[in-house]
Amino acid sequence: MNGEGETATDGGTTVVDRDELDAVVRNAVRGAMLDVAGTLFLLVLALLFLGSGMRGVFVSSSGAGIAFSGALLAFGLLLAGMAFDLVPPFRV
Repeated sequence: MNGEGETATDGGTTVVDRDELDAVVRNAVRGAMLDVAGTLFLLVLALLFLGSGMRGVFVSSSGAGIAFSGALLAFGLLLAGMAFDLVPPFRV
């Protein structure tokens, strides 16, 4: 080769060199892995709140306890919706 760039099969030259492509792929994989970890974390939290809320609904005998359990259930559903991108993102 003459050092100006590798020749592609269509006769053109490549626009992105190997190092730039590796950096882009590495960043994309890192972002995807963080997204998976965040989704799993939200789902575990949602299951925790849903389980606690359901237990409270069945065990609690007072109105305040049932209301608090309902709030836990609602928050668990909100977290599950956020994990599956059903709830639009909000920022404070």
